[in-house]
Parts: sequence; C-alpha cells; structure tokens
Amino acid sequence: MSNKLRVLIVEDSEDDTMIVLRELRNYGYDLEYERVDSREAMEDALVDEKWDIVISDYAMPNFDGIRALKLMQERGNDLPFILVSGTIGEDVAVNAMKAGVNDYILKGNLSRLSSAVKRELEEFRNRQELKRMEEAIQTLVKSTVTKTGEDAFHKIVSSVREWLNADLVCLGQKIGTDNVITLSMLFNEEAKDDYTHHIKETLFENVIKEGFYHHPEGSASLLPACFKQYTNIDAEGFFGMSILDENGKIIGLLWAVSRKELILPPRTIDIMEIITAKAGSEIKRMWAEDQLILHNEELETVVEERTTRIMELERQRMQSEKLAATGQMAATVAHEINNPLSAIKGGFVLIKDSFPKDSKYYDYLGMIDKEVDRIARIVKQMFNLSRPYQGKICDFNAISVIRDVITMIASEQCVFETINIDNDIAKVTMSEDHFRQVLYNIIKNGIEASPENSRIEIKAKINNDRLSVIVSDLGEGMSDEVRQKIFDPFFTTKSKYSEGGLGLGLSTTKVIIESMGGSIDCVSEEGKGTTFTIDLPINIVTQ
Repeated sequence: MSNKLRVLIVEDSEDDTMIVLRELRNYGYDLEYERVDSREAMEDALVDEKWDIVISDYAMPNFDGIRALKLMQERGNDLPFILVSGTIGEDVAVNAMKAGVNDYILKGNLSRLSSAVKRELEEFRNRQELKRMEEAIQTLVKSTVTKTGEDAFHKIVSSVREWLNADLVCLGQKIGTDNVITLSMLFNEEAKDDYTHHIKETLFENVIKEGFYHHPEGSASLLPACFKQYTNIDAEGFFGMSILDENGKIIGLLWAVSRKELILPPRTIDIMEIITAKAGSEIKRMWAEDQLILHNEELETVVEERTTRIMELERQRMQSEKLAATGQMAATVAHEINNPLSAIKGGFVLIKDSFPKDSKYYDYLGMIDKEVDRIARIVKQMFNLSRPYQGKICDFNAISVIRDVITMIASEQCVFETINIDNDIAKVTMSEDHFRQVLYNIIKNGIEASPENSRIEIKAKINNDRLSVIVSDLGEGMSDEVRQKIFDPFFTTKSKYSEGGLGLGLSTTKVIIESMGGSIDCVSEEGKGTTFTIDLPINIVTQ
C-alpha cells in the first residue's frame, strides 16, 4: 500500500520525530512532513492549510500539545489531532480529549499510532463529507424557499435534478383522482411543456399510497405512457414524493427519473419534505391567486353592470323629468288649441252640410275635415303626455286583443306566435284600452319602419305573472344615438318607407306602459331591424 500523507509534527526532539515517521512509513504512508516546536513556527505552517493530520508531543520546554491544539482551533481548522507523550496521567488524558484531542499515544507504544492515524483520517473525511453535504443541503433549501410562484417551481425542479443527478425532474399538481398536470419539468437542460400524466397502474400510485417511493432500477414499464413521448429514453431509476397541503391532503407530486440506477444521497427524504412543503404552499398560493383574479373579474363585471344600471336609471330619470315638463307644456298648448278647434269643427260641419255632394268643392271640404280630425288626434296625444289615458280595469284575453289589433292594422304583414301561453292563463287584468293603444303604436311603428311587403314578427309569453310582447321588424334599424332618443316627445326620424309624424307615438306609449307598472325596451342595429319588448304586470288593481 502507498498512501500520501501530509503530517504536521509538533515536537522539539528530532529523534522522537524520526521514530514517529518510521512508524508511519512502515505502515505504508508516503510522507510529506514539517516539524515545528513553537507557536510562531506552527502559525507559519498552518498558513498553507495543506496538512492531513497533526501529531504533537504533549510537553515541550516552550510549547505544548494543548496550546498547539488551541492555536489550530483558533485558525478554524478541524484537522485530526493526536497527542504523543512519554507519560501522561489519566486526568490529563481525559481533559485533553475534552479539549478536542482525537487520541493520545504513549511513546512506549507507538505500534498503535498507524491504526489511530488511519481511523482519525477516515472519521475526518466522513466529517468533511457530512459538512459538504450539510452545506449543499442548505444551499438547496435556500435556493428553493426564497422563490415564489412559477420561479419557485422552476427552481425546485432544477435544484432537485442537480441534487439527485437525474435526467428528468417534474413537479405537478394533482387533478381529481386520476391525473397529474405538470407545473414545471426539466429534461436534461430543456424545459418541457405541460403534460397530463395518468396515475392509475403507474409508479405514481405507489407515491400516493406511501408518501414517497424509490424504484432504483427497471422503472420504464411502470411509468405513464406519455413518458416516452417527451423523453424518448429508457428510464431506469425513479423517485417520487407527494406534495401535501396544510391538512395533509395530496395536491401534487414531485418526481425524478434517471437513465441509470438512481442512488439517493443521505437525508434525501428529509430534504424533499422541506422542498415539497414549499411546493405545496406555492400551489395553494397559485390557487388563491387564481381565485382572486376570478373574484376581481366578477367584481369588475358587477361594478360595470351596476354602473350601466345607474347610468340607465339616471337617463330614465332625466327623460321622465323631460317628459313631465314637456307634458305640462303640451297640455297647456293642447288646451288652448282644443277650444277653438271645437268651434272650427262645429262650424265646418255646418258649412260642409250646406254644399251638395256633387259640388266641385265637396272633395276639398273632405280633405279639410280629415286634417281637422288629425289635429284633434294630435291634441289628444299632447294631453296624454301629461296624464295617461283613463282606462278602465277589466279582465280580458290578451291573445284575442293582440290578434284584433293585428287584424285592424295589417293582418297579412304580421306573423304572430305565442310562447308558454294557453287559454287558461291568457286572461289578464289591466286596462284594455291602454293595452290596445300600446300594441297599436308599437306594431304600426314597426310597419312604418319596414320595407314594403316585409313581415313583422310578434311574440307573446307569460312568465311569473308578467306578460311580454315582442315586436320585431326588418327595417333600417337605428344607431345608438337615435335609439336613446326615440321615446323623447316630438323626436322623429323620416323613414324612406313612411311620411314621418309628430313624434308623440312612442313617447305616449312609454307614458302609458309606465303608468301600468310596466317597461318597454328597444334593441336595434343599423341595417338589421328593431325589436321592441313590452313587459307588463298581468294583474293591475288600481288605475
């Protein structure tokens, strides 16, 4: 045997030094040594930090073994330290061992020196290896616990791969009972995309059952089928560990795969417990962030909807105030017009009756009569802006009334359909006059807005004690700007399919509907037509 051994000898006797060296050479050591006999000399020798062991005499004139030991310790050196002495008492030996001496040899029994050196060197190497391992563990743990989110997952995967010297390491969250979806995966030096791994009848089942599972070799046939798809290697070694939440529920897996036999370093389980705990907290945090994002999106939707509703209510309020003011003005004007108009109508009847029907002026008188009637209708509409029609509450069949209005206006142009309505529930309680007037205005508006010979679709349905009538046309449609003004008094648009009007029909309709506790909605798109939806309570007990 030939082993290199670097020895620092603390000894004042050259002869004793030679005896120690001879004993070590006889054991087979190839020696490199230096002899010192003072503090200063030993300090200089320790600067190089090249020694494997220190062998020191216990007692010297100017220096001794215990002081030499303390000097070495002060320098932060953990070298094996063996005392050699001619005589040493038991108490002295015990105190020396407590101070840090690894062993003591009597000069009269140097045959034990070589075996003591061998033992202490092995223990020293074990201590050094353990120290390096502890440092590596600390580095591994620190490198993973200081990261968050996806960075944490990626760091865990890369650190574990390096720690286990594996070809592939993957971290995934458990979905249901059958699958694991990867959050981070590293194969060789390449990051892989997300994969879904099946649990049943694979090594993952063992991991879940036992918490951790080590299969050092022959793992290929026991891995998920997709493994070959993204690695294209013959797997040999496998190690996996469950990721738990704070309640001990399995929420994920961390596993490593190797092309060769996978040998686990010491304390692997302890280290992986720390790392998987970090992974578990990050998975839970990821879920919490996802829920927070979803919650914020829902809140934003609610806020947006409420803002829209508030804006709509404000628009309705302003419109109602406008209608009220306009109605008062219209009522005053209508009142002032109505009295002279009645006089004109009465006088005109007398004049018309005085002309024979074959008079050349009789047709002109008929035209004047129609225009006077039209003025009377306009005056009536203006009155209705300030106070809705005084309709009588009664029971009637809503479907029959709808059909009557359709027949009166344009039966062939309208397509009527009832939804969720039969004869038993078609009977409603409200003002029939109001109902007829509303239907008339809306259906007539749709006909006037539609191209010639196009059809008007009318639907009726009853849900939760509410009657809905939906009137759809295929006319020009309206812009949003126009749609927001259609219920304003005296607002009108001249369609190429009609002669236009005073602009009181829809505003009057809205007043009537709201007086009945209902609502009217309009949806329109330019070039695609317009749909009015009338919603009314089917039982009105007050006028």
